[in-house]
Amino acid sequence: MNVFNSNEVPLRSYIQSRITDLENALEEEVRNRDNVDIALLEQQFDRESENLILGIT
Repeated sequence: MNVFNSNEVPLRSYIQSRITDLENALEEEVRNRDNVDIALLEQQFDRESENLILGIT
């Protein structure tokens, strides 16, 4: 078993977890869209996306 195979399942699980977190945060903001500044929401999403990428590299 190589390193890629041994790490693939935990990595996929981590990525899916982060995606779910981002989706939930976005859905919450959309539900509260009367109070949402779209530019700030985009910045938050970009930061979270960058954190996800940094977390897996």
